[in-house]
Amino acid sequence: ILLWKFSRFARNREDSIVYKSMLRKQCGIDVVSISEQLGEDKTSILIEALIEAMDEYYSLNLAEEVRRGMMEKFSRGGVVSQPPFGYSMKNGIFTPNEHAETVRMIFSDYLSGMGTRAIARKLNELGICTAKGRNFENRTVEYILTNPVYIGKLRRSKNGRNPLDRYHQSKENTIIIDSSHTPIIDIDAFERVQEKVTVTKKH
Repeated sequence: ILLWKFSRFARNREDSIVYKSMLRKQCGIDVVSISEQLGEDKTSILIEALIEAMDEYYSLNLAEEVRRGMMEKFSRGGVVSQPPFGYSMKNGIFTPNEHAETVRMIFSDYLSGMGTRAIARKLNELGICTAKGRNFENRTVEYILTNPVYIGKLRRSKNGRNPLDRYHQSKENTIIIDSSHTPIIDIDAFERVQEKVTVTKKH
């Protein structure tokens, strides 16, 4: 297998060692870097390990710098995520789109007594898809109902995107700030929805 650099083969040293070993021992295949050519002697093993360690350090350091930059932008009210359902991105700012009225309907239906599952079923029957083009689920509806973006705010996990807390259930790990985009829902309606969601979860 020919690579321009060893860093293109794996994200970290552990994966690199495991998969290179599997290829060599089970398939008789070598991984060769065109720009980082190594010899056949024992010293080459050390050099290859050093190259991989430096690549992993660079990758981790770059990821840390990116997270720091995104948090700095977020702290100034800048957008660091894709627009949620009901918004489009224009000139770096969330702008209400044709689904803004659907968001208002979701909040209105919930306050009128409809549950999240019933609302999801209604949206699917109307042929309305999520921002990612998928069918609605009750948790998707709950995510919309509890997202402060709809009252002109932004939220983000303190340590960046957390795949284990996609719906920001951990309040102590979530930062909410004011933003400059146009709200879709008024604060009174949003707060009443939060109260109802909290009561529903207790039962």
